Amino acid sequence: MSAARRRLDVASGEISGRQIAVLSATAKDHTLTWIAQSVARQFSVTLPTARRDLDDLAGRGWLKRRREGRRFVWRATNGVRGLAE
Repeated sequence: MSAARRRLDVASGEISGRQIAVLSATAKDHTLTWIAQSVARQFSVTLPTARRDLDDLAGRGWLKRRREGRRFVWRATNGVRGLAE
């Protein structure tokens, strides 16, 4: 995670510890699927905060968001795969 944190700090300058943890886990396992409810539970934040974190990562090109049924899910993009190296 420290290697990912160093790269992210250089890349963005404004990313939360929660987002770094999400990206670090995603970089290690590209098959992870994130939903806002699980992020909210895992990091003890509100659902809007979890969605904002995930959407911010999607806006930066590290995750992609898609609708599955009645909810949104976020998955790794090719951009996040380079963080694990």
